[in-house]
Amino acid sequence: MTFNAAGKIETSVKIGSLRLDDDVTDADYLRGCLEYLTLLLAVAHTVRELAEMHKYRYGYFVFWNCLDLARQVVLYAGFVQYYILQHHDLRENLTLPVPESTYVNFEALVKLEMDYSSLAAINILLSTGMIFKFLVPFPKLGVFVHTM
Repeated sequence: MTFNAAGKIETSVKIGSLRLDDDVTDADYLRGCLEYLTLLLAVAHTVRELAEMHKYRYGYFVFWNCLDLARQVVLYAGFVQYYILQHHDLRENLTLPVPESTYVNFEALVKLEMDYSSLAAINILLSTGMIFKFLVPFPKLGVFVHTM
């Protein structure tokens, strides 16, 4: 950190970390299998939702269905971002340890990782909002639903 002429503290270094080799432990392989399972279930859910859109036409677009549609768009954007992150040129062509004469710019990869984390956070918020859809049938919990 440095102080400028006005006395304001400025950050001179930002540190972001990520693991370049993702498939190392059994937990990494389990995570990969669960990610593919999530993708398959998301596609099945999307197909079902598209059938409902076709059935109900404009009547489909109520608040909860629009929220679910937004959640699905963010989920697919996250899948695309994750694929780009896993198959980035830097990750594919880098051999560790890096030779001393080689300069490797990790900033692009760290930015992709941060963007992916932001998409995941948005998806979690939208998914949490979907919980209130299922609280509506319970009259004793109506206070929570109506305040939202």
